[in-house]
Amino acid sequence: MSLKPSAETAADKNTKSITIGLAGNPNCGKTTMFNNLTGARQHVGNWPGVTVEKKSGTARLGNTEITVVDLPGTYSLTAYSLEEVIARNFMANESPDVIVDVVDASNLERNLYLTAQILELGVPVVVCLNMMDIAKSRKLSIDPAQLGRLLGAPVVPCVGRNNEGTEELLDAIVTAAKGRAPELRRIKIDYGSEVEEEIEKIEKLLLDDTAFSGTVAPPPEPESPPEPARGRYPARWLAIKLIERDEEVLKLPAIRGADGEKLDNAIEESREHLREIFHDDPDIILTDRLFSFARGATAEVLDASREKRVTRSDRIDAILTHRLFGLPIFALFMYFTFTWTFSWSAPLSSMLGAFFGWLSGAVLAVLGTGFLGDLIANGMIKGVGGVLTFLPQIFLLFLFFSFLEDTGYMARAAFLMDRLMHVVGLHGKSFIVLLTSFGCNAPAVMATRTMESPRDRLITILVAPLMSCSARLPVYVLFAGALFAEHAGLVIFAIYISGIVLAMLMAWVFSKTIFRSESSPFVMEMPPYRVPTVRSIVIHMWDKGSIFVKKAGTVILVGVLIVWFLQAFPRNVEYSLDYRAEITAAGAAAEIDIKKLEKAFSDEDKRIRDARPPGAFVPPEESHEYKEALAYRNKRLAAIKAKHKNKISSLESAKKLEETGFRYAGRIGKSLEVVMKPIGLDWRAGIALIPGFIAKEVVVGSLSVLYGVGEENESSKKLHHAIRKNFTPLTAIVFMLFTLLYIPCLATVGVIKRETGSWKWTFFAMAYSVVLAYVVCLIVFQVGRLFVGA
Repeated sequence: MSLKPSAETAADKNTKSITIGLAGNPNCGKTTMFNNLTGARQHVGNWPGVTVEKKSGTARLGNTEITVVDLPGTYSLTAYSLEEVIARNFMANESPDVIVDVVDASNLERNLYLTAQILELGVPVVVCLNMMDIAKSRKLSIDPAQLGRLLGAPVVPCVGRNNEGTEELLDAIVTAAKGRAPELRRIKIDYGSEVEEEIEKIEKLLLDDTAFSGTVAPPPEPESPPEPARGRYPARWLAIKLIERDEEVLKLPAIRGADGEKLDNAIEESREHLREIFHDDPDIILTDRLFSFARGATAEVLDASREKRVTRSDRIDAILTHRLFGLPIFALFMYFTFTWTFSWSAPLSSMLGAFFGWLSGAVLAVLGTGFLGDLIANGMIKGVGGVLTFLPQIFLLFLFFSFLEDTGYMARAAFLMDRLMHVVGLHGKSFIVLLTSFGCNAPAVMATRTMESPRDRLITILVAPLMSCSARLPVYVLFAGALFAEHAGLVIFAIYISGIVLAMLMAWVFSKTIFRSESSPFVMEMPPYRVPTVRSIVIHMWDKGSIFVKKAGTVILVGVLIVWFLQAFPRNVEYSLDYRAEITAAGAAAEIDIKKLEKAFSDEDKRIRDARPPGAFVPPEESHEYKEALAYRNKRLAAIKAKHKNKISSLESAKKLEETGFRYAGRIGKSLEVVMKPIGLDWRAGIALIPGFIAKEVVVGSLSVLYGVGEENESSKKLHHAIRKNFTPLTAIVFMLFTLLYIPCLATVGVIKRETGSWKWTFFAMAYSVVLAYVVCLIVFQVGRLFVGA
């Protein structure tokens, strides 16, 4: 029979648009292939009903538009994690025309386990045999044509990082979607006669009972090609999952609504029969047979005649994961990452600061200093501009992290920390989540859903916000740059290390008190080292950094406007002095002193000239006596002007202080001062920290507003001067530590609530972090002042 697609197939030869799902193991190069296929035509959202990120994009081949959906990376299609359920549901319920399975050619056997599970769904599959360059470097010879015949799916060799094979992959996708690929066929994985007998029993029960007709797909015709699932599952696949007691399948409405006793009895009879024969759990038996299929397929297509040799990754790991040198090397990498981030980004930050300063001044020049001008120039531009000035640091930090991640080193960092994580009651998988927190705490909390143990997951959720996210970086850069100059990078590095240490400490405390049980076992994958492409690094950097830019236009803007309102109202300030009159009087007094000085100098000049003998050869201006008088006059004039400037500055500062204290911000701050004083901070520092609950980036904008400075190059120096004037190195460290540790931002709090499903744990996470921040800062300040003074 010909391989003609059925009438139900949406993507026939006249199709102009098709949808594909991109599946694969973690670290198989799936994201790189997604970027190669879609380029900049990407959209990021969430899967319906959950907070797992959903990436989709479009590609074109001729007149065919291809919608590419990047499925979560998984090792299987079981129901053990949310990512696996999402990937499986998409394949079965969203009716993609083709599933593209990205397979790591250098780890073929492990990757084919997922391939086998996808094939069991009976959907059209195209295998992207990626990382062929790494396989070749390991002297692995793979026969793609033979692999395609075994799998019943087209196999396309690719090198994702070099964008090799992308066009061929697109051709294979379109051909498969039209049902024209000669390799496409349904395959049946043989589980052995005993297991097959039990599968057929359950399969027959599902096909014979009309109650399952809406869930179970009708039996395919002999020799018919795979087709999209159309929301119904193959009876054989459902039978296998029911024997496995798959939780998600058992929740299907048709399964729950059928003759439950009859179906349950049949399933239990089959499971018990298999236990008696194999003396093992049916789940393990079925999994082992799938691995056997993957092992057999690999043996058929892989040249195994080579001797086992040490790979390049093995040689690099001998150094980077060494028991003695591994951790110091990791610390060195982190040190240079933060040092270079600060030093390389400084010129760009200065230029951004100059731009926002110019823009603020231009707005004030046009609108004046009234309400609207004050709102736009001092509220929006100074506040948001104060945060956006730190964009270079944030993007550069993500650039370094993306490089380390794409090379494969971040997995080694988790491996290095695994032993330490066991000491605190967790494992390396938790550290991977904590590393994600360096970008943003919210997605890090979401990433905990890949952890199987509820205990480990909850502990990791509670300590993840203690890791320093990118939103806190502007605060560190500001204070370190203002008070520690050339040692700024070292100080920022120390703050990041403090977050790691405290997260480990609190994890240990929680594991020994609230969560007293053993940590679950964890097998960690070590992907091969790769040379990342510039395009891939830039895309990853932009994906993470653009979140910060979007915040600046939404959450941060709201936060700084709230601070501006608190700082600007009430506007009818009742001053204790008439400062305008005092400043005018001080100016008049200075003018009088200057006039007196000029009169005295004029008299002295006349006396010197009159005392010169007639016909004197040297002019009066060149005489020693005149020069002394001129020097005295200039010195006195500078002293008068300095005295006047200091007087004016003192009056303006006193006026500003009264003004700030009268407004809402001052009233709130003064009520907090009794709490903040023991840790060395004043009321303005307390006010700046409050909107940090909305977003930590807002803290810098709040300080800009509170100290009344802008963010151009000159005003950036003014902000640094204000920091130096109001903080010491010790109190600056206290402020940075408090920013690091206190209450998570609003977005993270929302995610904690969603992931834990409990207000109790959400409020606990908020409360304990504030207490921890205060206790740590109290100790640092009180001990520190013994050595350096108050």
